[in-house]
Amino acid sequence: MNKQGDVSINYIILVIIALIVLVVAVLFFSGGAAKLFSFIKTYQQVPSQVEATWRNTCEIYCSAGDKTAYDSSKFTYGDRPETNCEAIMKGDYDKICLKLTVPIGGGPSGT
Repeated sequence: MNKQGDVSINYIILVIIALIVLVVAVLFFSGGAAKLFSFIKTYQQVPSQVEATWRNTCEIYCSAGDKTAYDSSKFTYGDRPETNCEAIMKGDYDKICLKLTVPIGGGPSGT
């Protein structure tokens, strides 16, 4: 192999990488990166009080045994995508709500 040829290929690859880094740095500092990466959407953070209210609403649906309300729930905040009880409680009605219900007898013995 020609040693001189290997060095020039390595040099060309290094120059190409350096040019890519330079272009990305210029885009970043000039604000052009925002246009380049405009497909990435950032959403407004949901305040913890709002999230707690949504969770409480879902728990009320569970305690009332209202599967229809639980399944059809819709919550929105600002520009965020719509969410529902299944997403907030991290499970469907049967998985979450049936765990929360207590037998009428008051406990496992039924007394």
